[in-house]
Amino acid sequence: MVMDDLERSLNEQLKRDPAFRAAWEESELPARVAKALIGLRMRLNISQAELGRLAGIPQSEISRLESMSHLPSLRTLDKIAGAVGAAVDVSFVWPSRTRKAGTGTDGNGPTPVAAARS
Repeated sequence: MVMDDLERSLNEQLKRDPAFRAAWEESELPARVAKALIGLRMRLNISQAELGRLAGIPQSEISRLESMSHLPSLRTLDKIAGAVGAAVDVSFVWPSRTRKAGTGTDGNGPTPVAAARS
């Protein structure tokens, strides 16, 4: 119930306030990167310093990534993943219900268009 209220309030704010929507969308990718890195470290039970040592990256850079103050390059993500025997998985997903209000889609993906003929 509380989550429904929060989601409803967020969607209303996204619809009503373009500046809020822009800030929300700008922070989403850094937040996903931070969550993935923190999750990786927790799963492996290692510190930022240890992950940095394994990947050949300063601990301070790992910290910046986890605090959402810096977005990594794909090369950096690949170094981190490779250092722990993992791989980077890049995918495109349709917006969640939370972001639907600011995307111009109905949450089921973009409106289909006729395929271009070769």
